[in-house]
Amino acid sequence: KDAIIVENIGIFANNNLSKNGRAILEIIVEIARRIPKNAKLKCLNASQIHELQNWDAEKYRKSISI
Repeated sequence: KDAIIVENIGIFANNNLSKNGRAILEIIVEIARRIPKNAKLKCLNASQIHELQNWDAEKYRKSISI
């Protein structure tokens, strides 16, 4: 595991986590902070996840990531 998020405690990250990995964690925290406490969240199904992972913009992002 690269990181563990513990509700009301914080995030524990592996010391070997890359700079990009840490940036992603920061983004996740920013997004989570903006979700209202009473918001009803909906998980993506496998088909939706597959669609996002194969989106042209995502393929491009992966091709330029280091």
